Amino acid sequence: QLSEAMVRFAARYEYARTVEDVLARRNRLLFLDASAALAVAPQVAEILSTETGVSPELAAFEALAKSYQMP
Repeated sequence: QLSEAMVRFAARYEYARTVEDVLARRNRLLFLDASAALAVAPQVAEILSTETGVSPELAAFEALAKSYQMP
């Protein structure tokens, strides 16, 4: 389960900057359930943008996640 607090912690203390950074490297949700990762990606991007002030590269993550989905 990924919470808002986990995303904020990753941004503030682990220097996560992109949606991929959070959902693939920190939480590994992308590898466990690509559809679920796609569903939460916009909210993660919004939190990261607020926390870091840089682009969370949402579109790039969505393209990557789609390649992980089952046909």
